[in-house]
Amino acid sequence: MEKLVIGIDFGTDSCRAVVLNTASGRELAAAVSGYSRWKRGLYCDPSANRYRQHPQDYIDSFEEVIHHSFAQLSPGEVHNIVAIGIDTTGSTPCLTDRNGIPLALLPGYEGDPDA
Repeated sequence: MEKLVIGIDFGTDSCRAVVLNTASGRELAAAVSGYSRWKRGLYCDPSANRYRQHPQDYIDSFEEVIHHSFAQLSPGEVHNIVAIGIDTTGSTPCLTDRNGIPLALLPGYEGDPDA
């Protein structure tokens, strides 16, 4: 069985994914998804040197790169994915409630850049 892994990188303005063969290192798929709120300048204030990401951008972009990566693979290759690695160069802390839900996703905090 050919073992594959997915690498995910959450960057400043986008999420990137790559699918690799563990034996050969060969790249089988790659995808990039820009953060939609970041593109619109939301939660950022360059004059105050403040650049933030919204938690929903992380979720949306992650789902998009996974779907785009899987679309480049055969069903058998998707079945052979054995691990996922995640890293980030993003700098936005994500405050959560006791259930791990980001505050920015809860009613009353939707437009609060500090949530």
